[in-house]
Amino acid sequence: MYKYEDLKPELFLEENQVKFLRIRDKTHQLLKDQKFVEMGDIIQGINAGTWFSMACVDRLLEIGEIMERGQAEGTVGQHRIFTKV
Repeated sequence: MYKYEDLKPELFLEENQVKFLRIRDKTHQLLKDQKFVEMGDIIQGINAGTWFSMACVDRLLEIGEIMERGQAEGTVGQHRIFTKV
């Protein structure tokens, strides 16, 4: 089961910085072209593992680079929706 806090330390490892930046760049590019973007669209095609990729998006949320749009309780992680700050 996905738990951001369990994966968060991996985000800061040197070997994972390129993956994080790739996800960050893709997120900002998608939000440049669209008002909202779904988690699944962000992590699609990123060769970093689904949970790690989701953790990268959650880190962007945590540091205030993106905002999460209110979701219905029980929304599957890949269907979470984000917007610009």
